[in-house]
Amino acid sequence: TKIAQPYRCRRSFLSVGIWDETSRTIEIVHQHRSAAKFFVFMGTNKQSKVFLHPEEALFMMQCSVLQVTLPNGDASARIPLSFAEAY
Repeated sequence: TKIAQPYRCRRSFLSVGIWDETSRTIEIVHQHRSAAKFFVFMGTNKQSKVFLHPEEALFMMQCSVLQVTLPNGDASARIPLSFAEAY
């Protein structure tokens, strides 16, 4: 029965990234310290911003340390992507 329950994690422990359609990467807008070990080896730094490839973002989403959203005008109205939408 425990396996059938959906996995939940605290939003306060997540790093946040926004999908950038032009470069086809995820721009990290908030890095949480729980994901610091991932950002040492993953992503590229451009103009003091971190960008992840889609494969790296999917891995971090599966590890429950990253939340990816689509770009939207209002930062508080962004809706996170599910695994299926991210794939």
